[in-house]
Amino acid sequence: MKIRFTPRMYRLLLPISAGLLLLYTVVQLINGERGVVTWKHLTLQVQQLRAENDVLHAHISQLESDVVRLRPDARKRLDEDYVDEEIRRHLPLIRAGEKVMFTSSSTM
Repeated sequence: MKIRFTPRMYRLLLPISAGLLLLYTVVQLINGERGVVTWKHLTLQVQQLRAENDVLHAHISQLESDVVRLRPDARKRLDEDYVDEEIRRHLPLIRAGEKVMFTSSSTM
């Protein structure tokens, strides 16, 4: 069986092809790899990563500040109060002659 193209079929071929191409383009603009949905998802991911990056930068700044306070410098002395505070926080040590008082909110 042979399909015969009539002049009317030839006149409809271009508009139908253009319509299908337009439909494909619209679908790709919305749902494609570089479409609107993907763009919104990536924008949200960038915002989350920037927020996480800001938190990490703040943590790094705090650590750098702690390191500066713990490192003796030729221009200034070691911050002995800070060293004592860190020792008490991380090690269960007290000085000789000190008394320990436990409160109800104390945890061990």
